[in-house]
Amino acid sequence: MDSINTRFTFFDIFFVILAALPLLVNKKWLYQLLGGIISFSSLYVFFAVFLSNTKDWQQAQLQPLWTYGMGYVLSLIPLSSCLIMTGIININ
Repeated sequence: MDSINTRFTFFDIFFVILAALPLLVNKKWLYQLLGGIISFSSLYVFFAVFLSNTKDWQQAQLQPLWTYGMGYVLSLIPLSSCLIMTGIININ
């Protein structure tokens, strides 16, 4: 959305090319490499949401369920699709 509302920057173009690279090259090792990188970033988001949720429990400042539920959903969906991309999870 940032690239739609403002102008493209170098990093926007870089990430668009990086996201389209597996479609252009179509090599198994590239899918595994990018799937692994995105899996680690999804795990990082999952643990950040988990630690934030735990900190709020300890301070008795409970947020609504959808606040953390959305964080878990937005970290688990890319994680599962990247595990499929790397071949760790096989779907027949």
